[in-house]
Amino acid sequence: PDAVISIHMNFYKAQPSRRGAQVFYDAKNPYSLPFAATLMQKINTEINKKYGGREYAALSGDFYIINSTSVPAAIVECGFLSNYADEANLQKTEYQFAIAAVLCNAIARYAYGVD
Repeated sequence: PDAVISIHMNFYKAQPSRRGAQVFYDAKNPYSLPFAATLMQKINTEINKKYGGREYAALSGDFYIINSTSVPAAIVECGFLSNYADEANLQKTEYQFAIAAVLCNAIARYAYGVD
């Protein structure tokens, strides 16, 4: 593959106030941080600011799916199912399409330098 994106929904019962979309990358893979940063920047601009009022940084993580490839790889957590507002958004077609569009645009920006 040219890149790997694993799409998930987050859940953190101990802190239900946690919300927003997040991106994780493998710090040992030199291609993953630039890819994850591009994804995170687009997600912050189009999703997190609009729906949650804040931004996040891409985080390094030790996850099998992103540790098992030499190509750019990222895990995208589209929101927290443990947060009422995020859970409601994740069920809306508008939000689902927004996430899909953001990921497509971020991939185009990373791979081809276009928006």
